[in-house]
Amino acid sequence: MTFLVLAGWQLQIPELKSLFSQDLVPMVANSAIAFLCTGIILVLFTFRQILPAIRVIRILATIISLLGLFTLLEYITDIGLGID
Repeated sequence: MTFLVLAGWQLQIPELKSLFSQDLVPMVANSAIAFLCTGIILVLFTFRQILPAIRVIRILATIISLLGLFTLLEYITDIGLGID
């Protein structure tokens, strides 16, 4: 589903942004990216014994954390960082 939301944002299709329902609030692209990274982390966590998997998990976790931090900074400081 997150691929559909990201495609909706990229192609400017409102039905894909709100998952085929005009009544729902559209999912923000940042949330879709975070969900996608989290899903990849959960899959890779089963292979955590393998060294490259651990590195990818750490990189994706850092991306999720930075995305959340920058979004929080946008809300607190009312400065647009352009990540939405």
